[in-house]
Amino acid sequence: MNLNDLRIQPFDKKTREQYLDLCQFCFNMPAASRDRYFIHEEEFACSLGAWDGQRLACGMWYWPYDMRVRGQFVRMAGLAAVATWPEYRNRGIVRHVLGVFQERMREDRRFVCVLAPFKWSFYRDLGWENTFDTLRLKFEPEKVKQVKLPGYRMRHATLDEWQTFEEVHMAATERYNGPVCRSRDYWKRRMFESLAGANQTWILEKGGEPRGFVVGRINDAPTGADPELYRVLQAVWTDGEAQRAVFNHLGSLRDQVKQIQLFLPPDVDWSHCFNEFKFDSKIEPKMMTKLVDLKPALEALPFDAALSENVDIHMTPDAGAPWNDGAWQLKWTSGKLSVIRVAAPGAHAITMTPQVLAQLYIGYRSVAELMDAGQLAATADQAGVLARAFPRTPAYLDDWF
Repeated sequence: MNLNDLRIQPFDKKTREQYLDLCQFCFNMPAASRDRYFIHEEEFACSLGAWDGQRLACGMWYWPYDMRVRGQFVRMAGLAAVATWPEYRNRGIVRHVLGVFQERMREDRRFVCVLAPFKWSFYRDLGWENTFDTLRLKFEPEKVKQVKLPGYRMRHATLDEWQTFEEVHMAATERYNGPVCRSRDYWKRRMFESLAGANQTWILEKGGEPRGFVVGRINDAPTGADPELYRVLQAVWTDGEAQRAVFNHLGSLRDQVKQIQLFLPPDVDWSHCFNEFKFDSKIEPKMMTKLVDLKPALEALPFDAALSENVDIHMTPDAGAPWNDGAWQLKWTSGKLSVIRVAAPGAHAITMTPQVLAQLYIGYRSVAELMDAGQLAATADQAGVLARAFPRTPAYLDDWF
């Protein structure tokens, strides 16, 4: 089979079932989830499948997100459900289709792509790099330290209040690079419908003002498996006192569930919310980022208004996004960045990989850290400019796709 002989095109309602068969095989998707998955026009429009004759070989699609970076929102593609039938694996098909897909993303002005990898080395070879970690806690609710917090209350809420959930979500994550805007349709499909009709959505209030929320789901484990688990899809709070109130609520589930699992930003201080610490807690890598189109992605960011410097960079080859390769000048004028293509790298141009650029963009690692790790080489002056332009910034993306 020649890769150029593959028929590559978006899915439609007629070919949807082929893709769902593939996803069900690859991701152990239950039938109930299958009925709700991949049914909207925007999903079809943001998808690609590759057919070998009449047989679907692989497929993928992305969520069209607006992601916050430094208080601005950039157009991002959240790549999801990259799946291939076993007989078509290890033949370069996914690499080939991803190259085509990045052209589509670029045409759609999706400058940045984020994904949760099945294998980190595979996507690193294609230009993605880890940029988001998560803190996973799995604990018994009786280990939560209950404290009296007058004025707080948790109340049930419905989809009618999705805007309140969204406002609290954006306020609680304001200091992070990574959170995405969520529409009513998002909240309906990804949060409320995923609860299978159970009313497990709470808003935390103090004095009538929303200060946080909890969205969760109970999993009834089969006999002999893990004990009954309460899986928190998301818990957020706007300040430290509200954090204690959220954990008070989770602790109150001790007579109903045996364990609670939730994911939090890796820099959250949580120890003061517990009496006992002997439970599963660890920071895990979560998602990878790539700049699909570096020029508009970089020019979309705000910078220090006092920054007026130039830096020349030489981007190493990227088979999936060759338009990013070669020599560029980053020119800041009173904080406004212009990314200019130049004919050839200068004698002192900084050689940079797509992976390093992604980590700088998100603020996941500092210039000093990258230099210390041997992943970036620059003069003291160049390093100073890059450090001012790309400061280390807390990064967290609290979605899964």
